[in-house]
Amino acid sequence: MATERYQRPCLDTNVFIDFLHGASASTPRRAGIAREIFDGAEQGLYKIVASTMVVAELIRDPGTIQVTGQDLRLDAFLLQPFFVWVDVDLAVARLARSLAGQHSIRNPRDAVHLASGIRGEADCLLTADRRDMPPGVYEQLRVAEPYFPYDRPLSLDPGE
Repeated sequence: MATERYQRPCLDTNVFIDFLHGASASTPRRAGIAREIFDGAEQGLYKIVASTMVVAELIRDPGTIQVTGQDLRLDAFLLQPFFVWVDVDLAVARLARSLAGQHSIRNPRDAVHLASGIRGEADCLLTADRRDMPPGVYEQLRVAEPYFPYDRPLSLDPGE
């Protein structure tokens, strides 16, 4: 087991979703850990790297046109200074395509999050998507699941 702790995590959209659903999340344990991750960033312990694709993936209700107060609060949250947003430009898209091919990543969105983490100089990518991107090291970026709070050791062993 590695004992390093992350200093600049990149987050997959599922971490944002768990955080935003909070107590009503289908996985309360993950929601609590997601809360700890965002709290650590808010306290200045680290910056959070994320792909701008996260913003598009956080659609509240497909087909809804009206902007609600919830949408406005989400937009304000995404502007917090602890976020480092990585734009999905042609370079990130090409890197994602390359990573998907090299590592057999089936979901292009997962490859974009991985490429964004690399581009944003993250030290790890936190995701709950074990099926498409199991824990391990992809290029220089560690991928970890389940999430791990800041003060706990990072484990890349899928059995732990």
